[in-house]
Amino acid sequence: MPDKPETTSDLIQKSFLSATEKQSLEDQLLKDGESQTFWSTFNTLLSRRTEAIGQKYEQIIKEFDAQTTSLEKNLEEEKNIALKKAEEQLSSLASDDLIKRAGIWEEYWQTIEKLDEQYEVELKKKVSTLVLSASQSV
Repeated sequence: MPDKPETTSDLIQKSFLSATEKQSLEDQLLKDGESQTFWSTFNTLLSRRTEAIGQKYEQIIKEFDAQTTSLEKNLEEEKNIALKKAEEQLSSLASDDLIKRAGIWEEYWQTIEKLDEQYEVELKKKVSTLVLSASQSV
């Protein structure tokens, strides 16, 4: 048995318009039927909402880029600090003190790994926050 065709009211309810816009369209549909004015209004509302979503998307991308750049800058600064610390420790050791040198490098790489993990966690938090913000504001 074929599916029943969607009604105009179904299309209104499935649209991504706000509840107020949907109600306004439903009222207009009841009053005027599927008139040229109704379809023009429906199309105009859909166009405006699509444009608003596009603008919000662009804003979110810019915000994400800015936050990512900030996180990456902080990560690089922390890595540079760790490297300088390792270099300072190494400079005070004899060149043949391989065991202590290996320990310093091991500590350095553990620090780098922790910094990378922290970066990933912070990046995921930023993405989650932006996605949540975007979904609530559209």
